[in-house]
Amino acid sequence: MEIFQSGFIIFKTIMYVLVAALLGGIIYVLRKSLNFRPRFSLQEMKKKRILTAKNAVFAEKWSEIEKRAAVDLPEAAKIAIIEADKFVDGVLKKIGLPGEHMADRLDNLPTDEMRSLDALWRAHRLRNNIVHTPGFEVSPVEAGHAIENYKAFLRELGIL
Repeated sequence: MEIFQSGFIIFKTIMYVLVAALLGGIIYVLRKSLNFRPRFSLQEMKKKRILTAKNAVFAEKWSEIEKRAAVDLPEAAKIAIIEADKFVDGVLKKIGLPGEHMADRLDNLPTDEMRSLDALWRAHRLRNNIVHTPGFEVSPVEAGHAIENYKAFLRELGIL
Protein backbone atom coordinates (compact mmCIF):
# COMPACT_ATOMS: atom_id res chain seq x y z
CA MET A 1 0.00 0.00 0.00
CA GLU A 2 2.88 2.31 0.78
CA ILE A 3 4.38 1.72 -2.68
CA PHE A 4 1.03 2.60 -4.21
CA GLN A 5 0.83 5.85 -2.24
CA SER A 6 4.40 6.89 -3.08
CA GLY A 7 3.77 6.05 -6.76
CA PHE A 8 0.60 8.12 -6.68
CA ILE A 9 2.45 11.08 -5.13
CA ILE A 10 5.13 10.86 -7.83
CA PHE A 11 2.44 10.64 -10.56
CA LYS A 12 0.61 13.60 -9.05
CA THR A 13 3.81 15.66 -8.93
CA ILE A 14 4.63 14.83 -12.55
CA MET A 15 1.11 15.88 -13.59
CA TYR A 16 1.41 19.21 -11.74
CA VAL A 17 4.71 19.93 -13.46
CA LEU A 18 3.21 18.95 -16.83
CA VAL A 19 0.14 21.19 -16.33
CA ALA A 20 2.37 24.09 -15.24
CA ALA A 21 4.56 23.60 -18.32
CA LEU A 22 1.52 23.49 -20.62
CA LEU A 23 0.03 26.62 -19.07
CA GLY A 24 3.37 28.38 -19.40
CA GLY A 25 3.56 27.32 -23.04
CA ILE A 26 0.04 28.59 -23.73
CA ILE A 27 0.80 31.95 -22.11
CA TYR A 28 4.06 32.21 -24.09
CA VAL A 29 2.30 31.47 -27.41
CA LEU A 30 -0.50 33.96 -26.68
CA ARG A 31 1.97 36.72 -25.83
CA LYS A 32 3.97 36.08 -28.99
CA SER A 33 0.82 35.98 -31.14
CA LEU A 34 -0.14 39.49 -30.00
CA ASN A 35 2.69 40.81 -32.19
CA PHE A 36 0.88 39.53 -35.29
CA ARG A 37 -2.57 40.95 -34.68
CA PRO A 38 -3.68 43.96 -36.71
CA ARG A 39 -3.70 47.28 -34.93
CA PHE A 40 -7.00 49.11 -35.27
CA SER A 41 -7.62 52.66 -34.29
CA LEU A 42 -10.97 54.38 -34.61
CA GLN A 43 -9.22 57.61 -35.61
CA GLU A 44 -7.28 55.85 -38.37
CA MET A 45 -10.41 54.15 -39.66
CA LYS A 46 -12.20 57.49 -39.93
CA LYS A 47 -9.28 59.11 -41.75
CA LYS A 48 -8.68 56.29 -44.21
CA ARG A 49 -10.98 56.33 -47.16
CA ILE A 50 -10.66 53.53 -49.64
CA LEU A 51 -11.84 54.20 -53.16
CA THR A 52 -14.08 51.38 -54.28
CA ALA A 53 -16.34 50.89 -57.26
CA LYS A 54 -19.34 51.37 -54.95
CA ASN A 55 -17.99 54.75 -53.78
CA ALA A 56 -17.40 55.79 -57.39
CA VAL A 57 -20.96 54.82 -58.35
CA PHE A 58 -22.38 56.74 -55.38
CA ALA A 59 -20.28 59.80 -56.23
CA GLU A 60 -21.32 59.66 -59.88
CA LYS A 61 -25.01 59.35 -59.01
CA TRP A 62 -24.74 62.22 -56.54
CA SER A 63 -22.96 64.35 -59.14
CA GLU A 64 -25.91 63.83 -61.51
CA ILE A 65 -28.32 64.96 -58.78
CA GLU A 66 -26.26 68.10 -58.11
CA LYS A 67 -26.11 68.93 -61.83
CA ARG A 68 -29.89 68.66 -62.04
CA ALA A 69 -30.27 70.91 -58.98
CA ALA A 70 -27.99 73.53 -60.57
CA VAL A 71 -30.40 74.08 -63.47
CA ASP A 72 -32.46 77.23 -62.90
CA LEU A 73 -35.79 75.58 -63.65
CA PRO A 74 -38.12 75.02 -60.66
CA GLU A 75 -39.14 71.58 -61.95
CA ALA A 76 -35.49 70.50 -62.19
CA ALA A 77 -34.96 71.52 -58.57
CA LYS A 78 -38.01 69.54 -57.48
CA ILE A 79 -36.83 66.46 -59.36
CA ALA A 80 -33.34 66.84 -57.88
CA ILE A 81 -34.78 66.96 -54.35
CA ILE A 82 -36.94 63.89 -54.99
CA GLU A 83 -33.95 62.01 -56.46
CA ALA A 84 -31.70 63.05 -53.57
CA ASP A 85 -34.31 61.82 -51.09
CA LYS A 86 -34.63 58.52 -52.96
CA PHE A 87 -30.83 58.19 -53.07
CA VAL A 88 -30.49 58.74 -49.30
CA ASP A 89 -33.35 56.32 -48.65
CA GLY A 90 -31.56 53.70 -50.75
CA VAL A 91 -28.41 54.21 -48.69
CA LEU A 92 -30.39 53.81 -45.46
CA LYS A 93 -31.87 50.57 -46.79
CA LYS A 94 -28.40 49.27 -47.74
CA ILE A 95 -27.16 50.08 -44.25
CA GLY A 96 -29.93 47.84 -42.99
CA LEU A 97 -32.13 50.28 -41.12
CA PRO A 98 -35.61 48.82 -40.64
CA GLY A 99 -38.77 50.62 -41.62
CA GLU A 100 -41.45 50.72 -44.25
CA HIS A 101 -40.81 54.37 -45.23
CA MET A 102 -37.83 56.69 -45.08
CA ALA A 103 -39.30 58.44 -42.03
CA ASP A 104 -39.34 55.10 -40.20
CA ARG A 105 -35.69 54.53 -41.08
CA LEU A 106 -34.76 58.05 -39.97
CA ASP A 107 -36.45 57.39 -36.63
CA ASN A 108 -34.11 54.42 -36.16
CA LEU A 109 -30.96 56.54 -36.53
CA PRO A 110 -29.13 57.54 -33.33
CA THR A 111 -29.98 61.22 -32.91
CA ASP A 112 -27.10 61.95 -30.54
CA GLU A 113 -24.47 60.66 -33.01
CA MET A 114 -25.74 62.20 -36.25
CA ARG A 115 -25.19 65.97 -36.40
CA SER A 116 -26.88 66.35 -39.77
CA LEU A 117 -30.05 64.43 -38.88
CA ASP A 118 -32.21 67.50 -38.17
CA ALA A 119 -31.23 69.05 -41.50
CA LEU A 120 -32.01 65.77 -43.24
CA TRP A 121 -35.45 65.76 -41.66
CA ARG A 122 -36.06 69.30 -43.00
CA ALA A 123 -35.02 68.22 -46.49
CA HIS A 124 -37.23 65.14 -46.29
CA ARG A 125 -40.23 67.26 -45.21
CA LEU A 126 -39.60 69.56 -48.17
CA ARG A 127 -39.61 66.51 -50.44
CA ASN A 128 -42.90 65.37 -48.90
CA ASN A 129 -44.42 68.80 -49.55
CA ILE A 130 -43.27 68.65 -53.18
CA VAL A 131 -44.76 65.19 -53.69
CA HIS A 132 -47.97 65.47 -51.67
CA THR A 133 -48.99 69.12 -52.01
CA PRO A 134 -50.34 70.07 -55.46
CA GLY A 135 -48.83 73.28 -56.82
CA PHE A 136 -46.14 73.46 -54.12
CA GLU A 137 -43.34 75.79 -55.24
CA VAL A 138 -39.73 75.58 -54.17
CA SER A 139 -37.41 78.56 -54.29
CA PRO A 140 -33.90 78.03 -55.66
CA VAL A 141 -32.51 78.88 -52.22
CA GLU A 142 -34.69 76.25 -50.50
CA ALA A 143 -33.72 73.68 -53.11
CA GLY A 144 -30.03 74.47 -52.65
CA HIS A 145 -30.33 74.11 -48.87
CA ALA A 146 -32.14 70.80 -49.22
CA ILE A 147 -29.51 69.37 -51.57
CA GLU A 148 -26.75 70.55 -49.20
CA ASN A 149 -28.57 68.91 -46.26
CA TYR A 150 -28.71 65.59 -48.11
CA LYS A 151 -25.04 65.95 -49.06
CA ALA A 152 -24.01 66.74 -45.46
CA PHE A 153 -25.77 63.61 -44.26
CA LEU A 154 -24.09 61.44 -46.92
CA ARG A 155 -20.70 62.91 -46.00
CA GLU A 156 -21.30 62.20 -42.33
CA LEU A 157 -22.06 58.58 -43.21
CA GLY A 158 -18.89 58.43 -45.28
CA ILE A 159 -20.71 57.77 -48.56
CA LEU A 160 -19.39 60.91 -50.27
